[in-house]
Amino acid sequence: MPVEDSKGKLVGLITSRLLLRHFTHQHKLNGKLATCVKDIMIKDPMTVAPNTTIVQAMRTMRSNKIGCLPVVQNDELIGIITEMNFLRISGRLMERLEEELDRE
Repeated sequence: MPVEDSKGKLVGLITSRLLLRHFTHQHKLNGKLATCVKDIMIKDPMTVAPNTTIVQAMRTMRSNKIGCLPVVQNDELIGIITEMNFLRISGRLMERLEEELDRE
């Protein structure tokens, strides 16, 4: 989930992994305190521009071991690329390849 300031500028990112890690750790401590988003978010997350190629985005995510990549234009969040997007793309490509092989 993206975190934006009052002007709509991306200032952080909260992932399902972060939430899981946080609540697992808090459970071990028997913590009952409320946690603020700013306390667990990834501050100033890595981003890409809309003209970044899919291959460049994939390489960035892989080399930085991150599961999502916000797409920002003029300091405004316009999208997010996730691991699931790449799974879908890969699945479609494999299905097309399989169809072509079946036709031969």
